[in-house]
Amino acid sequence: MLTEEQNRLLTEVEGDAPFGQMMRERYWIPCARSAALVADGPPQHVRLLGDDYVAFRAADG
Repeated sequence: MLTEEQNRLLTEVEGDAPFGQMMRERYWIPCARSAALVADGPPQHVRLLGDDYVAFRAADG
């Protein structure tokens, strides 16, 4: 059984949390299917691991 501190260490991802930092620095995290983004269409707001990003698709890809 995990202690409360161990559980927090393994599940918190926002801000400077160690697990969130590791996920942002070492892993590619898919956030949208390319078919869901219209070429040269409006950007879409994406929130991953407590951070805000913008997803968009250019006409050439």
